[in-house]
Amino acid sequence: MNNIIQPTDSPFLAVIDHEASDLMSRNHFGQAMRTTSTHNSFRLFLKACNMEQATIDDITPPLISNYQQWLEQRGVSRNSSSCYMRTLQSIYNKTHNSCDPQHPGNPFTGVYKGIARTRKRATTIDTMKRIRSLNIYKGLIDMGKDPNHKTFITLQQKLSFTRDLFIFSYCTRGMAFVDAAYLRWSDLHGNILCYKRHKTHQTIEVVLEPIALDIIGHHATRQDSSIYIFPIIHSANAAKAYHEYRSALRTYNEYLKTLSQMLGNDINLTSYVARHSWASNMHQLNMPLSVISQGLGHDSELTTQIYIKSLETNEIHRANKEFINHVFPPLFLSEERDVYLMTETDSSFIHHDTV
Repeated sequence: MNNIIQPTDSPFLAVIDHEASDLMSRNHFGQAMRTTSTHNSFRLFLKACNMEQATIDDITPPLISNYQQWLEQRGVSRNSSSCYMRTLQSIYNKTHNSCDPQHPGNPFTGVYKGIARTRKRATTIDTMKRIRSLNIYKGLIDMGKDPNHKTFITLQQKLSFTRDLFIFSYCTRGMAFVDAAYLRWSDLHGNILCYKRHKTHQTIEVVLEPIALDIIGHHATRQDSSIYIFPIIHSANAAKAYHEYRSALRTYNEYLKTLSQMLGNDINLTSYVARHSWASNMHQLNMPLSVISQGLGHDSELTTQIYIKSLETNEIHRANKEFINHVFPPLFLSEERDVYLMTETDSSFIHHDTV
């Protein structure tokens, strides 16, 4: 949205809604979703204050301070509250003539807009070895699933895909799920992946070790017309593709919970764990911190810029190769996947199957 000064009696909720629509029209779906969530939260707050609407002039320090307290009372996390505040401030600054964020009269000056530290999400090297050797067939039976049920093999295949995608993320320097979902065949050049991170738009180059190449070989899409490597996103339409990704992410985390139950020992796998574990386990093996940071693509974060120096990419590739060979000595593939190859329909995350 352009920095156009709005009349001070403009309904602020309408301005937020316009911003969300503008972001959606420019295919910034993540930002649009956050803006819509902010709109809904702020609308509920105004309703709790017996205010059906608020103009731009109504956005004052007391109102925003009360909104922050209201979020705290509802148990909203600090990071979510901060996201709402940063979104509101950005829109307010675009539409108000007193848009200096440091100006004493700015209603967002005194509210929390930082990023609170969360509990580290990482698992151990021993756990990663257990994940790759996990007998999913036996795990399902131990959970009470009937192997003769018509959906048993389909569920086993989906869990196998989930496990392998988790390992693929780990072996590709903690690749985020969104980046794996959007990987295209045009990103693959022999054994090298060259893709742009969705979060930072930074170009990442990863040399694929045999374990990662084997996972692609087992689970790659089989439609000749598909532009994507993995059968997660199917639509070429940007909006539909984003919704498929969001749905797949939810299902991915649900299947990771099932795998966590099979592993036991209070293990809690999520889509974030592979990335955090790669960094944590690399550090455990005394890999240079600068290599870990640059391998994660943290060149835009101040916390890593302090100690990152320019490195040859080959150094990062060598470090990752040494690390993967330590964690997963060849051959890693389980026999069960050789027996139950996934079809393009069965491997999709979009539909749920239960036994």
